[in-house]
Amino acid sequence: MRTSPPRTRGLPRPLSSFIGREAEIRAVCELLLSGARLVTLTGPGGVGKTRLAVAVAESLATGFDGQIVFVSLAPLSDARLVEPTIARALGVDESTGKPPWDRLIERLRGRKTAIVLDNVEHVVQAAPDIATLLHACPDLLVLATGRQPLRLQGEYDVAVQPLRLPEAAAADGPAVQLFVSRAQQVDRRFQLTDANRKAVVAICRRLDGLPLAIELATARLKVLAIDELLRRLDDPLALLTGGPRDAPDRQQTMRATIEWSYDVLSSAEQTLFCQMSVFAGGATLAGIEAVADGDAVIDDLHSLVEQGLVLRVAGSGKTARYNMLEPIRQFAHERLQRDDGELSCVRRRHAHYYRTSVRDLRKRIDGPDGPDELRRVDREIDNVRVALTWLHEQEEIDAGLQMVGDLGMYWFQIGNAQEGMQAAMTFLNHPSARDPSRFRAAALWTAVWLELPLGGHESARRFADELLDIGNRLDDSEARAHALFTAGVCFRPTDPARAVELWTTALDTFRTCGDYAMVVRGLGQLGMQHVQWGRLDQARVLLEEGYDLAGDHGLARGLVINGLARVSRSAGDDARAVELLRESLLEYMALRSPWAGASILQELAQIARRRGSLEDAVWLLSLAEHMFNRSGVGPFDLGVGHLADAGVEDLRQLLSAERFDAAWSEGKAATVADAHRRTEALLERPDSPGMTLPDDLTPREAEVLALIAVGRSNRQMADDLYLSVRTIERHVANIYRKIDVHNRTEATRYAIRHRLVDTPTT
Repeated sequence: MRTSPPRTRGLPRPLSSFIGREAEIRAVCELLLSGARLVTLTGPGGVGKTRLAVAVAESLATGFDGQIVFVSLAPLSDARLVEPTIARALGVDESTGKPPWDRLIERLRGRKTAIVLDNVEHVVQAAPDIATLLHACPDLLVLATGRQPLRLQGEYDVAVQPLRLPEAAAADGPAVQLFVSRAQQVDRRFQLTDANRKAVVAICRRLDGLPLAIELATARLKVLAIDELLRRLDDPLALLTGGPRDAPDRQQTMRATIEWSYDVLSSAEQTLFCQMSVFAGGATLAGIEAVADGDAVIDDLHSLVEQGLVLRVAGSGKTARYNMLEPIRQFAHERLQRDDGELSCVRRRHAHYYRTSVRDLRKRIDGPDGPDELRRVDREIDNVRVALTWLHEQEEIDAGLQMVGDLGMYWFQIGNAQEGMQAAMTFLNHPSARDPSRFRAAALWTAVWLELPLGGHESARRFADELLDIGNRLDDSEARAHALFTAGVCFRPTDPARAVELWTTALDTFRTCGDYAMVVRGLGQLGMQHVQWGRLDQARVLLEEGYDLAGDHGLARGLVINGLARVSRSAGDDARAVELLRESLLEYMALRSPWAGASILQELAQIARRRGSLEDAVWLLSLAEHMFNRSGVGPFDLGVGHLADAGVEDLRQLLSAERFDAAWSEGKAATVADAHRRTEALLERPDSPGMTLPDDLTPREAEVLALIAVGRSNRQMADDLYLSVRTIERHVANIYRKIDVHNRTEATRYAIRHRLVDTPTT
């Protein structure tokens, strides 16, 4: 580190390197040089306020035409000692006989001076004296550090955040750089490698990028391997000890650092501080007020935020969120655990608040605010998990069953079927949950919808049968309608006629009770099935009713849009099909259902392939498969399409390896927004470049011939075009007769010659 100019006084010379914070240094310097006369760096203990202040002072010295003086207030416990401490740091002559403040003001007036007041939190009562100095000395600048601001007029409160964490396990960043730097002080041989990078990133994340915590953790590398260090961070306060002997006592251990701040809190603030430790992943003010169950929560929370013990984090723009750094949260939870009665009450209030927050979630997700509801639960999912665990531990099984039922559509929509299924079975398998009840029915509904994407069709059918049995026993027509609808979903692959019967019966009840979201779902399922049967006119009537109803009530309509797109595609209207699918893609981008999104992409890929845009088809199918892989489940069919047989191998044969691999790689790395942009130009390309329809072939026959040329069987073509196998056989016979061929090989040569498909290349 460079030598500071002689006009600096008392500025510490750190023995270790300063990492990161370049943007913060620039921002604070700009504040001080552009008119701000009092800037306070605030934040929790161990976040690096002092080191940042020193770095700012060093940087300021290059552009500040005056003296810079560093004053440590950490040793003081009496605010009356602040003035003489500043005077001594400035070298004020105490032998003149003048009052102390007069001597200090006389020294500062007319001289450009910047004073760094380090650790003001224990002497904030001296804030009026600092204000007096600033008013009396127009050329004075003050840069303070503390766990809370001084609350003076004209003060700029700059919250110092923990070091930025890498967004991915393979990334780097200031927190990781600090870890490596301090690890090399312990062991010069230490290097960041592909083998240890993931663990280093995980350690930095567990410590929330808190510099002091990272430095204390690296000291343990004398006796622990990286993976051992990571495992022991389950109890960070026990591990993060043994700081440098020349550091202040409060920085010798992480516990002492936090205790330094805790001890100055009021009794009410200490209570709220401990109560907030039950939250996982932060909370909103409404959640904190429900769990704290006390008076003046907002005032106490304001104080905790000011002192850096609670951080206000970025929220949705409508609602602020508050969080604790993990070492601080663990300290607070230790304190809360000292009172078993208080801990039990706080956890009960926490669990029941989050149970209430997800009530009727399925209807809200289907409604006009569906995307916002999904994001809200995303933000609270860690708290939701804690609540479910507590309900099970306390054997509040009915409440847990209902909560699982309320969360089912959330888990389904975001593609987290495995977690949801595990939660459902945890409660369904409990001995006290076996009797038929509306609570068990709620969890069974979730189990059916989540077991299907996991491939458990037989078990889903058993859950549906039990759900139907409970629905028949309960004097609840709406519960029975849900059971009928869900049973229909299970019957659809093997007995579609029975599925249609069940959906039709359920639909009547949903109409009667005004559950328009389920009416739209029912119309979508019925319409899809009629498309599968080739009954396009019947399908169109059902799907258009669903489309209009969803629009009238602001409901999600992805399923009916997909159905209408299939109707259009089957009728040869690619333009309308693509228009509808791209509309559906926009809805997916808001609701983020991976299988619905993959289904849309598959449909678009089918159109692209038929129109000769083979690389577009590969690109779209690659993105669709990647979306399924990220969801952790395999392809499945719920009436919204499937990827089980999307013709990928056919496309591989029709394109050169280089072209196929390039398109596949690009699609895998793409986003749904990219797909929306890419498909915009799909219809601007002519049907299969240079394609003609000789020998009186109809557009449908040309489509079937193109599918023959890419190796599709009659059954596969029937699935692709939503026609019966018999209809496909009739088309094939007509094609052979019109173009005068006798087998698939000759038909393929004809299709290539007339450019119905791209020429195969190897």
